[in-house]
Amino acid sequence: MSAELQGVLMSSSVTTRLLCVVAWLSVAVGGTCAAGEVPSFRHEVMPVLSRAGCSLGTCHGNQNGKGGLRLSLRGQDPEADYTTLTRSLGARRVSVQQPEDSLLLRKPLMQVPHEGGRRFVVDSFEYRVLRDWIAAGMPRDGGVSGSGLVQLKGLQVEPELVTLSGDQRTRQLTATAEFSDGTRREVNDLAVFESSHPGVSVSASGLVDFGEVSSVRQTTVTVRYLNQQQVSRVEYLRGVSDFR
Repeated sequence: MSAELQGVLMSSSVTTRLLCVVAWLSVAVGGTCAAGEVPSFRHEVMPVLSRAGCSLGTCHGNQNGKGGLRLSLRGQDPEADYTTLTRSLGARRVSVQQPEDSLLLRKPLMQVPHEGGRRFVVDSFEYRVLRDWIAAGMPRDGGVSGSGLVQLKGLQVEPELVTLSGDQRTRQLTATAEFSDGTRREVNDLAVFESSHPGVSVSASGLVDFGEVSSVRQTTVTVRYLNQQQVSRVEYLRGVSDFR
């Protein structure tokens, strides 16, 4: 191989590495990430922990924490939680070199004893978000200075009010987050959906189901994403098939 060709290949390799570094840095200082990018700590990692129940008052969100880990209630203090997860206990909870060995993943998978039980599985969206964030070096949103931080400004849930009837017993809700940079994003995979009536179920992705034989008239579904919360009221009229 000629010296000239070797020089070209070496230059190409260096350029490729530099482009990778630049791409990683641009993701690390950004706001909410799209598919395939490094997850945002505030807008994806924190909601995943909340959705899995880790930051609830009955778990690590308790004022005394649990199992040596204390998180802010429902992720209300992301800065404190970031420090807890990445710095406390010598950062034993996360391993950038071997992300799959991180206690932050192994405990919710019940690969090691966990008082809270299994919270998700390996092929789940929750696992993928946490693993990808750890593997990327656990970047802080907005960079070290926080100057590029994108804030959550609002949450919209549709429909706000809907009436079902006859054979129509299910309805999909859609949660959309609004951010300070003007962007909007559907967050059904990150939000928490809760039905006020035990006889009406709502799935993790927001599908309301009155069941096959339902005597329930209505329910209020509370939708929570980070510090934003909205409700949707869903009612069912039994035996009315032509309701408009």
